[in-house]
Amino acid sequence: MARFRLSGFWLALIAVFLAASVHAQPSRTVINTWPSTTHYLGFAQFSGKDDGQIRISAAGAYTLYLNGDLVGADDDPTTVETYQVSFRNRENVIAVVSEHDGSNSPYGLFVVIESPQGTIASSAEDRLAPWFWSDAALPNEAGADWTEPRLSRLDDLELDDVPVVFTPVQTGTFDPTGFADFADIDMTRAKSIAGYGGGIDGSLDGLQLRSLVGTNIAFSSLSDQPRLVDGDVSSAVSFRRGATSLLQRVQTDLGRLITIDRVRVVTQPPSKSSSYENNSLRGYSILVSKDGVGFTEVAARNQIETFRETEVTFAPIAARHVRLVVTEFSARDASPQVAELEVFGVGLDQQGTFRSLALDLGTSQPKNFDSAQWFGELGKASELELRFRSGNDGVSWSTWSPWAADSVIALQVPEPAQWLQFEARMETRDLFAGPRLDSIVVNFNTDDLPVASAASSITPLQVNIGVDTDFTYTLDVEVDGSSAGVERIVVLTPYPAALNTSSVTGLGASAIDLANTYSTNDSLVISLTPPLAASTQVTFDFSSRLLSGSHAFTALVASPGSTNPLLAVTREDAIDTLSTIVEALQLSFPVLSEVAPNPRVVTPNDDGANEWATIGFVLGRVTQVPVHVEIYDLAGRLVRRLPERMLRAGSYLGGQDDPTHPGAWNGRNDAGDLVPPGTYVFRLVVDIDPDAETSVGLVGVAY
Repeated sequence: MARFRLSGFWLALIAVFLAASVHAQPSRTVINTWPSTTHYLGFAQFSGKDDGQIRISAAGAYTLYLNGDLVGADDDPTTVETYQVSFRNRENVIAVVSEHDGSNSPYGLFVVIESPQGTIASSAEDRLAPWFWSDAALPNEAGADWTEPRLSRLDDLELDDVPVVFTPVQTGTFDPTGFADFADIDMTRAKSIAGYGGGIDGSLDGLQLRSLVGTNIAFSSLSDQPRLVDGDVSSAVSFRRGATSLLQRVQTDLGRLITIDRVRVVTQPPSKSSSYENNSLRGYSILVSKDGVGFTEVAARNQIETFRETEVTFAPIAARHVRLVVTEFSARDASPQVAELEVFGVGLDQQGTFRSLALDLGTSQPKNFDSAQWFGELGKASELELRFRSGNDGVSWSTWSPWAADSVIALQVPEPAQWLQFEARMETRDLFAGPRLDSIVVNFNTDDLPVASAASSITPLQVNIGVDTDFTYTLDVEVDGSSAGVERIVVLTPYPAALNTSSVTGLGASAIDLANTYSTNDSLVISLTPPLAASTQVTFDFSSRLLSGSHAFTALVASPGSTNPLLAVTREDAIDTLSTIVEALQLSFPVLSEVAPNPRVVTPNDDGANEWATIGFVLGRVTQVPVHVEIYDLAGRLVRRLPERMLRAGSYLGGQDDPTHPGAWNGRNDAGDLVPPGTYVFRLVVDIDPDAETSVGLVGVAY
């Protein structure tokens, strides 16, 4: 079933099916877990071949590979597994596929790599044994390209000719300190590692934006020295020798305001002819800025004697730009080599997107999707939107439906279909609080499907805007033994349509029920008697107007008595380009037209007639804009401001006594009291940038 947010179509569709008999209640599936699969890569350097072991535990199921070879797998987060392995000379690649069930439980994994040459414990803050993650759909199999890349070629990985992005890990919420098998590990720096796909955390109480704790926010930020933020300690920024390095500076732009509290400076590992001491800075100051112009010093480090890396901490501060200034030099004749400038913070990521798995909603039967309702929390500074798509094999999908922010969303996806998938998009302007998605309830039908499939197209595909145009519509329906037949065809139109009844073909034994065939502001309803019960191609002509740059003349078909019509897909043809989307040849059409009250005088005296006046109008060219109506007395005093509505281009011509119309006024002021009889001025406002479009007229009140 298709529906546009808060548009007149929803009201029209209610009227279309209001007289329908009650059918079986739709099936209902609750989604309250957020499964995710994350691919991790760790790199360990050894000076020669050695036998050793890998100890690992993860908050979920995992599969472990070493240099492309399968090492082992486990799905018990309460145990630690130890695998005996052989390490090769120089670089070794540890690959882990981690699957989290999306429940409220810890997230991440902990890995200890051991050989006679030393012990390396996983850590988001140890750049000498770096770990990275990706949420790409990479193959979980031995020998896959992604399981054995060179660190220096990590940016070259591709999947189906699409680059695969690997990002440095952050600290996870999985706690390894409670395991006796890790009791010998120094946990001062060693912690679980994690990667949150799309910036979303599904391991908390509901789906939320990820925490920034343990995240190097500076990675791949916009720096005047890109090697400083590339995550590779082998690439460094050279500073000048001795005293000439004083006041030399480097800086990076984090891209947005983030609350930060810590900066780490990592020295480049030495070559055979140098040392950490020679490569290290001896003193620096950290300054931050919101606008990149005015900088404030927040911390400094001098007389440095820990040469491998240093860090400074400071009170949390909202900043976008971070600058390092050299404040001390040594007498040695050497050039400091800084490998990484890392910035850490607190709070939440400001935006994120979660994509679900393919969902069969508990049954493999084809489904007529009805609606989805989400439950959770949404603060004033937050936004949460959902979109959906459908498919029949869990691999090939329809295009995504429009993003929708309503708590109840009519599913605008091709049907019938077996599979459903959704994306949730979250944003917040608060640095510490964001939206939370607790669950999604999906309603659908598997019985009373009118047809096995329906596909539609329209011609012409390009027309002049705002002009009455003749269209030809084609609807292919396939009926099988389980189909209930088609009793109604609904075409979504931007303006009232006029059906040419003599043009209708392909109805077979059915005929048009003229008494129940009609047009509204945004739909053409064709009723059939008896219901269409055979596979056929139906064609018909109608006239209507295009009011915006484009409009999808979507078709819905409904079985007898059904309140959940089926959304048709676009017809496919090997030769012609077919579509239901009609585009305008030009946009010379007013934003507002046909503005008038109906009736011109409202009589709110509780006699059931003329209780409401509707300020009708036609909205053109816009995609979706805020619209509201203001009512003034003749002295210019505002007496009523009607609620603002988000409207698309379309016909909103006023009907009789329609309290649901965006311009409906019942003769009362903002306090709910009847205004005195007389003449009033209405002002219709379309809030578009840079200037609002308005229309002014008169409406009377009498009683």
